[in-house]
Amino acid sequence: MPASPFKIANSIIGLETGVIESDSTIFKWNGEDRWLDIWEQDLTLKGAFQYSCVSCYQEVASKINPERMNTYAEKLHYGDLHIDSLNIRNFWLEGTSRINQMQQVDFLKRFYGNKLPISKRTKDIVQKIMIINTENNYTLSGKAGLSIRS
Repeated sequence: MPASPFKIANSIIGLETGVIESDSTIFKWNGEDRWLDIWEQDLTLKGAFQYSCVSCYQEVASKINPERMNTYAEKLHYGDLHIDSLNIRNFWLEGTSRINQMQQVDFLKRFYGNKLPISKRTKDIVQKIMIINTENNYTLSGKAGLSIRS
C-alpha cells in the first residue's frame, strides 16, 4: 500500500496540475476534529507534508480528480494504483493500490535524477518540503508513515 510516501507523488501531481499553487500554499483548517491534534491548524505545504496531514492530502487528491490522478500516476510510473471517484480520497491508504519497496526506490531515483516528466519548479519545491534535517555534511530527506488498514 502506498500510504504516507504517496504524499511525495500527491505533492508533485498537485503542483503540476495547479491544485497546489506553490510552497506557500496554506491548507486551512475547517475547525473540525482531526485524527492528530497537530493537524488542527492552518498548515503550509511543508507543514502538511512533514506532519503527514491526511485530510490536507485528501483535499488535494479530490481537487486533482480521478482522471488526472490516474494520468499522472501512469506518467510517473508510480506502482499499481486503483483510483476512481469512490476512492479518490483514500486510495493510497486502503484498498487495492500497491507499490513495493523497489518501486518506491526507483521512483525516488528518477525523482532525484531528473527523470520524471515534471517541471524543475515542482521538483525544487517537493525536494525542499522533503528535507527532514540538514547538517554540515549531509541533508536527510524523505517521507515515512504508517498504514493502519489493509
